[in-house]
Amino acid sequence: MGWEKIDMRIEEKAPGFFFVQIARDDLRIINNCINDALDLISPEEFPSRVGATPQEAQALLDAIHGALYGRK
Repeated sequence: MGWEKIDMRIEEKAPGFFFVQIARDDLRIINNCINDALDLISPEEFPSRVGATPQEAQALLDAIHGALYGRK
């Protein structure tokens, strides 16, 4: 199995704000990685390993999941 090219475009629209265009399959990978990190890393260790709180990661996961599978 070869490495596939990721179909993604990232543009900085304003300082600290980015526009990301990404294929559904690639976004699904990010969704799954965040979900696994939340499941496998302890809340105490999470910020130093991920650079965000579990709550911030969960909010991002919720937004990504909603985009992929529809809002609740």
